Amino acid sequence: QRSLTYTNGSSELVCRMTVGSIRTRFGLGTVIGYRGKLFDYSDRIDGESWLSPDWGGFNGILVEGNRDNLAGTLLGSYQRDSSHTLSTAAASITVDSSTTKPTVIVAAHTLSNRATGKQIRVYQGGIDVAHQFRTGSAEYEVSGQTGERNAGAMVAQVFLHMAVTFFRH
Repeated sequence: QRSLTYTNGSSELVCRMTVGSIRTRFGLGTVIGYRGKLFDYSDRIDGESWLSPDWGGFNGILVEGNRDNLAGTLLGSYQRDSSHTLSTAAASITVDSSTTKPTVIVAAHTLSNRATGKQIRVYQGGIDVAHQFRTGSAEYEVSGQTGERNAGAMVAQVFLHMAVTFFRH
C-alpha cells in the first residue's frame, strides 16, 4: 500500500486529497465499501506494480470537501492484474444537520477482460441516513444496482450508549 495525502484544515472546499492506495467507505459501505483483494498476483505486471499494486482496496484519487452544511466525496479508482481491469467512479454528498445526516451515494464500475476487451458495467446508487439521539446512534442504508447485474441491499447499524453504575454502601 502506498499513497500521498494532502490535508488542508483551513480550506472548506477541499479538506483532503489522497492519491494512490485508498481504503474508504461511503456510508455503511453497500455501494462503496472496504474491499478485499480482487485480483490475482501476476509476475507479468511486476514492472507496472507501482501504478497498480496487488493489495486490494481502491487505487486512484479520493477528494473530500465541505461547504456550509454539505460534505462531498469523489473517488476515481483503476486496478488491474494480467487478465482484468476494474475502473470505478463514485461520489457522495451529505447534508449535515444537528442530529441527522442523509447521504446520497452513486457509483459506476467497469470490469474489462484485457485479452478479449469484453466489459461488464454496473451502476449503483444508495441512500444512507445517520441519526444521533440522546442515548446512541442509528444508521440505515438502502442501495441498488443495475447494468449487467441487478441487486439490492439494506443495512442497519445501531449503537446504544449505556452507563453502568456501581453502588457501594
